[in-house]
Amino acid sequence: MPLTKVTNKAYLANLVSLAPTILAEYKATLETTARSKPKDADGWKLVEIMRNKNLLPNAEQIPTLKTFIENLPDNVYPVMVTISASEGTVLQDKLIHNEPYPNSLHRYHITLQACDYAFIHIQEDNIGWQTYTWENGFAYEFENPQNNHYISHNTASDDRIIIMLDVFEDIEPTLKETSTHESIIQEWIINVPS
Repeated sequence: MPLTKVTNKAYLANLVSLAPTILAEYKATLETTARSKPKDADGWKLVEIMRNKNLLPNAEQIPTLKTFIENLPDNVYPVMVTISASEGTVLQDKLIHNEPYPNSLHRYHITLQACDYAFIHIQEDNIGWQTYTWENGFAYEFENPQNNHYISHNTASDDRIIIMLDVFEDIEPTLKETSTHESIIQEWIINVPS
């Protein structure tokens, strides 16, 4: 199953427990944080906290998340941390894309604010399109971002807000792995004018 709940990793359980505080800090600083968005995806805003293993200025405005990142276990190597918000009634279906990240990368989604009508559709090998949703209070691993997928969220007014956490675990990523990850991010994410 490409999107699965993760319940056996202490550092992710810790992040889930911090979610209400992080959400409050995020909402309190929306007017002053720099935002980005995936290319061609109006209604999908990103607040980048870390990219290419470097904390960004937005991290100062969400101190709980910054402290979490700075205190990750020694065997967890973060390369990207982003708060992703899809706006209700705006994001349209069928923005199909994939990210050919290194297979050793783990992409986790930690729910800050769930929405009943926000879905991720993933094209699974030999099965076809499958639909998943997020619940508050959980971390999910998106196991195959290399597969075609898209988010739909155009039937409800509530925003869906998650943390996207890209990490390597147990073995520090190679320069080639981090360069591949960063080049994909650079192609996909663009800045939103202030």
